[in-house]
Amino acid sequence: MKNKHILVVGGTKGIGNVIAHEFAKDGATVSVIGRSRPMRPTSKKGEIHYFLADIFDKKKREQTITSIIKRNGKLNAVVFSQRVRDAKDNWQAELDITLSATKEIIDQVCNHFAGGTDKSIVVINSVANSFVIPGQSLGYHVAKAGVLQLVRYFAVSLGPKGIRVNCVSPATVLKDEAREFYEKEKTLLRLFGDVIPLGRMGTPLDIYHLVAFLCSDKSLYITGQNITIDGGYYLLSPESLTRKYAKK
Repeated sequence: MKNKHILVVGGTKGIGNVIAHEFAKDGATVSVIGRSRPMRPTSKKGEIHYFLADIFDKKKREQTITSIIKRNGKLNAVVFSQRVRDAKDNWQAELDITLSATKEIIDQVCNHFAGGTDKSIVVINSVANSFVIPGQSLGYHVAKAGVLQLVRYFAVSLGPKGIRVNCVSPATVLKDEAREFYEKEKTLLRLFGDVIPLGRMGTPLDIYHLVAFLCSDKSLYITGQNITIDGGYYLLSPESLTRKYAKK
């Protein structure tokens, strides 16, 4: 990742925060847009530059991206990891942040990539694009489903520019913010380990490794894809899980 400039949208919390730090550790210059201060201090290895901007504010967001490119140079990759937090109008907010903001940012940056063949856009999505996740809103599900077609459309339209566009859809991830909860709920943690074929919950680092691959020259012929990262969990049918636990 050395000598690469990577923009992470929504990189001050959760998975996006880990992705930003790991890219920096691997030698990239990382620009992060978020509306809050980072959860962790700036990495000692590599460079992370934080730019505070509310993604809802289109004018401020556009100005911020212009400043980022002016300061840190043309882009090699863009990773979208933003999500709605504490929005009153959940339906509209989900569509605005997940779909409209992603579309508008891609429109703005697509002519500001560095030369060469290694140009990538990755959208962090969710298995809610295909399944119903209890506790998440209708707007969340509809927006996540819309991301799939957004990614496919841009993969086709930006292909002639040499820009790859892909989607990563995690299942439940053991984030740093939730680790204390799961450590207290050991039964739930063991249950996930029991039902997931690979025997454990995913981590933000697992997500980063896939994103890093999609942002590297090892994925030069991959575009328009949605890659589920769930340890095999969603390969299991509800019937098989019901039968398994009916015997216990």
